[in-house]
Formats: sequence, C-alpha cells, structure tokens
Amino acid sequence: HLSMTRRVAFMKKGIVILYLISVMVFFVTPALFASQDIGVNNRILTKVNGKTITVMDIADKMDVIFSREFPEHTDSLESRYQFYMANWQYILRDMVDKELVLSDALDKKIVISDGDIREELEDMFGSNAIEAVSQLGMTYNEAWSMIHEDIMVRRMMLYAVHSKAMNKTSPQDLRRAFEGYLLDNPQNDEWTYRVLSIRDSNNGKAIANATIANILLTEEGVSFEELSSELSSRGLIEDSTEVKVSAEFHHSDNMLSSSYKEALISLSPGEYSEPIKHQKGGDHSPVYRIFFLKEHVVAEPIIFSDIEEGLKNHLYNAAIAEETELYMASLMKRYGFNEDRFLAGIPKNFEPFIL
Repeated sequence: HLSMTRRVAFMKKGIVILYLISVMVFFVTPALFASQDIGVNNRILTKVNGKTITVMDIADKMDVIFSREFPEHTDSLESRYQFYMANWQYILRDMVDKELVLSDALDKKIVISDGDIREELEDMFGSNAIEAVSQLGMTYNEAWSMIHEDIMVRRMMLYAVHSKAMNKTSPQDLRRAFEGYLLDNPQNDEWTYRVLSIRDSNNGKAIANATIANILLTEEGVSFEELSSELSSRGLIEDSTEVKVSAEFHHSDNMLSSSYKEALISLSPGEYSEPIKHQKGGDHSPVYRIFFLKEHVVAEPIIFSDIEEGLKNHLYNAAIAEETELYMASLMKRYGFNEDRFLAGIPKNFEPFIL
C-alpha cells in the first residue's frame, strides 16, 4: 500500500500556497534529496475531464515547490512531512484548476513553440537542465511537458482573465477607491497643549478667578506653574476654589474630544484661550478652562498621484480574482466537474503521507 518516498525540510512560518494557475510555475535549481523516506499512500484522488490525479502527482508537485521554497533545509524529513500534510489539498485544488484550463487551451488549439519551452527551461534550471531536473527525480521529457503545460495555462489565463480584468476598471472606480482610501486612512493633525482648570461652587467666583487668571497669563506673563500662588497672594483662592494645571498633552485629532478640538482650533501656537465654561464636575460645581496651545502640526494631505498606482493594482487584483472565479466556474460547468464532489471520493480521515 505504501509506495514511493519523499523528503521533508524545515517549514518556514506562514507559507501560503497561492492560486498557482495565475502565476509562474514553481521551479528553481534543485537540491539533492535526503536518503530517508516518506511513505506515499498512493491512490486516485479525483478525475478531471478524463484525467486522473493521484497522490503521487501531488507529491511530485510538492517536491518542486518545497525545493524552491526551502532549498537550505532539504535534509529535514519531519519538516517535509509537515509541509506535505499542511498543503496537499491546496495543491490538489490547483491541479484540478490547471487541468480544466489545459482542457480549454487544447480546445482552443493554443500552440506553444519549442523555443519558448527551451528558453524557460534554461531560465529555471540553467544551461545544464538535464542534470538539474534529474536531481528532482524527473526526466527531461517530464520537465519539458510540465513547462509546456504551464505556459499554456499562463496564456489561457492572460486571454480569459487578465485581459478582461485590465478593461474592468474605470476612472470612476479609481475615484471611488481613492475616496474610500481617504475614509479608511484619515490624516490627523497633532496638538501639543496644556489646560488650566478653575472650579468653584460659586459660579460668580469661578468666572471671576478664571478672568483674572487669563489676564495674568496673557498680559502679566505669569506662568501656569506660578498661577495658583499668584491668585492666593491676591486673596482670590478660598476653600471652595480649586485650581489645577495639567501636564503637557500630545494628542492627535482622533484623540481629542469635540469641545477640546473646538477650543484649540481657534488658537495659534503660543496663545491662550479665553476662559471656557465646560460641563460641571461630579460635585456639580462649574469648571472654567483656559487652553494653552504649544504646537499644532497640520497633517499632510494624501495626494492622489502618490497612491494612484497602488489603487490601480488593488482594483486590478480584485478584478483578476473575480474574473478567475467566473472563468473557473464556467470551465467546471463545461467539462462536467462538480464542485460538490471534489473531495467526495477521499476518505474522511485519509492520510496520503506516512512518516
């Protein structure tokens, strides 16, 4: 029951198997396999347009991907096994999609020249491609066939998906995307300020002290730190009076309350506000506040031209995803591949690889 073997290497964190039919085939100059073995519980997993896909087919594909992604860890049997078990169903999905696209390419009589295949072989494996592919356990003819199929898939995807996606984005779509970006990424001014709070159970005394405090600050040059003692020396501080000076705050727009923002926005750096009556404290005594603005840094506006290319790429990628889904759905319908039966023939607890 167990046949053929594969090796495992250290699995880099967070690898994602992408929707491979829309990108280039995963080939690099390979490394030699380890001598230890992983058992492959080979069986037919599914059929696509008359072609069977087996566990061995998936193992061959994952050997190529693993050798490309982790060439420095080819001697770790356990890591290769973990890579296999984590990704075999993604690879199966990719291989199903690829066979459907190949069927469409053959129906449309897409022709790939030998020169195109030979050029890509040399790009991927170097000048000594025969020796390089043999180290992956493949023959030169098998590598030639795989590259031929991958080029066909890419060209079909360009024709059926990418060309449509390129024409799908209008200037209005781009403008809406920019408006959405501005909403999702608001630019906030930065404010550095202090607050003087004067509280008194007698509203008349509170406003009188706040008015005198403002005169001392703006006309006599008294500092925040000196203000309380200055008011006391003039006999203005009574038992019912509370004077507090805040530490220096540094807040952005989104951290300011509407009342604080309203007070600060009318000031220039270095200015004090007039006394402003705010909501009463917990003891219901009136509170008057004087704001001092030390610094106001205005946020740089987002310029459309600075993010235009990124927005276009985002819209293009979204269009590709949408067109790919539509294209694959049409191929499944045309070739009678039922999505509901995709994994129906595979036992629930099936383990394709044995360490």
